[in-house]
Amino acid sequence: EFRPLRASPHMMEDVDTQDMDEQTARQLLGLDDPSPDEVSLPSSPSKAEIDTQEMDMDAARKLILGLASPASKPSPLQASHLRTPTNMKKETLASMHEEGETPSSSIIPQSRQASIPSPPNPLRSKTSITPSSSPAQQRISLKNTKNSGPEDVQLIDQLDFSNLDITSTLGRDDDELDFDELDTILSSAQLSPIVAAALQQGVDLREYCEDTDEELKSEEVALLPMYVDVRETFGEMYHKIAESDSILASFEKLLTVYQGDLRSISQHLRVLQSSSITQHVKLQNRQALEAPLGAFLKDLTVSRTMAKVLQEGDVNELWVQYLTQLNKKVSFVNSQKHLGIAACKDMEPRLKKMGSLAVEKIFRYLHGQFVAIKSLSYLRRTQQSLSSLAYLFQFLFKYAPNTANEIKQLYVENCERFYSTFHKSYVQSLAKIQIDVASKNDLLGVDENKLRGFFTSKLSKVSSHAKTSVFALGERQNIFADMDKPPMETPATIAAAAAAASAATPATPPSKSLLSVLAAAPSTNPDVKYSYPHIFRSCLFLLMDVVSTEVFFMRDFFLCEDDVVGTIFAKAKDNLAENLDNYLQQSYDSISLLIVICILCRYQVFMEERHVPYLEPFFLQAMTNTMARYSHVFELNVESLKAANAKDIVGPEHRSGPHYITRRYAELVGSLLTVLSLVVLPEGLASGVEAGLARMRDAYVRLLGRVEGEFKNRLEAHIFLVNNYDLIISTWHEQGVTGSEVDQIQQQLDRASNLFVAEHLGTMPFAAHLMAFVKEAEPYLAALPPDADLPHDHPKFNRDVVETLLREFAQKWESGIEQMYTITAHPHGRVFPNLKNGHRVLRLEMETLFHTYKVLLNIIATHFKHLRTSKYFVAETEIAYEIKKYLINFD
Repeated sequence: EFRPLRASPHMMEDVDTQDMDEQTARQLLGLDDPSPDEVSLPSSPSKAEIDTQEMDMDAARKLILGLASPASKPSPLQASHLRTPTNMKKETLASMHEEGETPSSSIIPQSRQASIPSPPNPLRSKTSITPSSSPAQQRISLKNTKNSGPEDVQLIDQLDFSNLDITSTLGRDDDELDFDELDTILSSAQLSPIVAAALQQGVDLREYCEDTDEELKSEEVALLPMYVDVRETFGEMYHKIAESDSILASFEKLLTVYQGDLRSISQHLRVLQSSSITQHVKLQNRQALEAPLGAFLKDLTVSRTMAKVLQEGDVNELWVQYLTQLNKKVSFVNSQKHLGIAACKDMEPRLKKMGSLAVEKIFRYLHGQFVAIKSLSYLRRTQQSLSSLAYLFQFLFKYAPNTANEIKQLYVENCERFYSTFHKSYVQSLAKIQIDVASKNDLLGVDENKLRGFFTSKLSKVSSHAKTSVFALGERQNIFADMDKPPMETPATIAAAAAAASAATPATPPSKSLLSVLAAAPSTNPDVKYSYPHIFRSCLFLLMDVVSTEVFFMRDFFLCEDDVVGTIFAKAKDNLAENLDNYLQQSYDSISLLIVICILCRYQVFMEERHVPYLEPFFLQAMTNTMARYSHVFELNVESLKAANAKDIVGPEHRSGPHYITRRYAELVGSLLTVLSLVVLPEGLASGVEAGLARMRDAYVRLLGRVEGEFKNRLEAHIFLVNNYDLIISTWHEQGVTGSEVDQIQQQLDRASNLFVAEHLGTMPFAAHLMAFVKEAEPYLAALPPDADLPHDHPKFNRDVVETLLREFAQKWESGIEQMYTITAHPHGRVFPNLKNGHRVLRLEMETLFHTYKVLLNIIATHFKHLRTSKYFVAETEIAYEIKKYLINFD
């Protein structure tokens, strides 16, 4: 194995050939064949080993070129690498010399210039050949100086070829010249100091090239023996190549056999693939046929289990499931009949027979369920069970419509009979615990003497009870809190609830309807009576519940509503409407009538929200009748106020306390206003009620005006007005009533209070004179110019008159304040039963007196300043301190 070691240019730069022995040079040039483990960059020998100064020219030449021994001959491949680039460079330089051009570096491709390091510069300027220079170097210098002058010879002698390294281009396979870039090479060659010096000295480059060529040829001849030495190596190489050919031939045979096997396998695979495709197509065809054929057979055939359950099983959810499948099969056969399929023709009679048996069984089952309706609990359980079996009627209506209509009519007749009886008994049971209805004597302006018995002066028990229930809201206010609660319980409903509880099972849970909570309602005490609004609310709520329940059942089971619900509850609605009309004809209770109107409005909206419109005609008719009766009764009360006799109201005692008509009016109007605040009525109804209250207020105010005229003592008349208006305001405050009606009555109370204060202060001489003087003096003094003096001789406004007023006030103001307190606010002598009202009037009276006295003091300070030192002059602070002793703050 011949593997020459090639020296790179980088290695050449670091090697000094003058100090290198022959063996090291041969290894560096790749002429020896060291083992791979021994190949390394040789170290430079020391001067003790090689002395270049004592070496002759031939020894140095052999050392540099690696020709020290005959065995170190380069191979032809290496010789070609040593020869070809040199010849190319020589020829290039010769052509350049003939054409007179300068060498350029563009001969070397640009792509190689960056990667190939430049060889060491063999020329050293301003240096001469040293005595240790080799004979070859000296010969080169002499050859170059043959045709030169003295100056040229001196320049050549100065060249130093000691560092010339001719191995930098040896052994490189890629040293090829690109003559397209010759100009570039020539231009770059001018940069070489040797070429530049030769050109400047006029050296003949052609002759230099010829000399170099001759030397290279001699060297080439010297290298030829190397080829002879390595001929045995080429023989061994040939035998190895032959062995390799035989091995490759055996491999080729093996691969050929393998290729044949692969061809046979490929043919088998093609056969298998074709067979697989065929089987796959068959499978797809069978699957495509199996799906519709299997579905067809499934929709057509009837299993034994299905036939047995439909013929012998009980009607339940499982039976309904098989009934649904039967309907699908019948529908499928009917849809495929026109195709003439034999299987459909065979199955059609059997399916029709099974359908007829199913229709007969459904009829018997539903007939037995509907005929047995005798109680509300049984009806609820039946509806719950049939809600999950709603397909029974659908199947019956599809295959036997006449039978379905018969079953439906049977259910309607039985429910209509049951509900009419049940609701009528419920209304009659509640009527036993109803309070007696108010009569025409229970009006605002009716005298209490007419309610007394013929043989006794005491009020009858019935009339007294009716009076308190007519004009006061009382317990009827609880109705608005019970609007969404279940109806009241009666002995009949208790028995029904008990029966429902005993019949209920885990499989049949109790009903979720509103009526189902009756069992949880509090027991009704037979000794407690209820007003008609309580009775009416329970009856109407019960009717609404059963109607809603039936509507939902009809939608779920019979899939219709039409006029069936109206037929079922026609008698029940008529029964409740009749009960309401009887009450309206007898009632004179405005509060109960207004509450009934509120109940109708609230429940009408409730049924609209549940989308059950079948009670809408009942609501409209009941609303119209009740509103008409309310308006009539309300107008009777207003007319009673207008027709009331003022003399009978005052009586012979001329009592100034609150009258019973005022108490009735306060309770009635306060109750009506409370009802309006609890329920939102339609705008038309609310405005009508408010307009009626305004008419009643005007009638009442006129009545009090007539009664006031019957008093001979004006002070008592004012006290009467104050007490009655105060009773109204107090009653409304207790009820929490607010609004325009309260404001109107408050204005009447303030007016009556001011009249009482003026009248009462007028009865006290010191206060009467003071108020009269101030009343006349204020406008007179206000009309005077600002700088004008009061005339001294004025008959009313002089010093004597003012001093008299001061003296009279100073002597009697304390006793007068005490007298005010005794009349208005004293616990035992006051004329106002309401202590709070008495103190209010006392405060108003004292404030009026104090304000009048302050006006007098202002007049004195302006026009009678000398009276401020009078012994009768009382300071404001003293009066204010005394007044505070009698006033009580109720806030």
